[in-house]
Amino acid sequence: MNKKEYKISFSIMWMIYPAVLLIIIPLIFNRCNSKNIESSKNTFVTEHDPLKKEFKKITIPDELATPSQRADYLVPHYWDNFNFSDTGYIHLPDITEQAFVDYLEVMHHADKQKVYFSITAMLDRAVREDSTGKMYPYFLRLYKDYLYDPNSPMRNDEYYIPVARYIQEDTIS
Repeated sequence: MNKKEYKISFSIMWMIYPAVLLIIIPLIFNRCNSKNIESSKNTFVTEHDPLKKEFKKITIPDELATPSQRADYLVPHYWDNFNFSDTGYIHLPDITEQAFVDYLEVMHHADKQKVYFSITAMLDRAVREDSTGKMYPYFLRLYKDYLYDPNSPMRNDEYYIPVARYIQEDTIS
């Protein structure tokens, strides 16, 4: 190879390499960027998936300032947004059982009569809205495990009374 041929091929190489790099690098970045966009789209869909179950808490009016006022409002409305006809919640204790435990915690701050009414109303909804008949026994078991079991740290015979009465009336009917 003579010097002139070498200069021409060297010049062509210096023109081709930058051109190739200018074409390939944007393609690589575009490919990487599209993967990030796709994965972020998947994340978005997963986070806002309409099939994702959750316990939707109600909003307490701001006018209710004291803990007892807030509890008196919350206890009878606690289950307003819960779908008792969706038996899939039975298999999701991190949602349903946690909501139930939170409900029991609120009871301690509310008027006893409102608590009694709320328990009865909640069991009524479990019976009425679930056509499979699975929710009512599920919630009865939760009440028994948390309020009646002697080993439960949340045991409370007083709050189990409306549950026992409901069971008794259900058995008689």
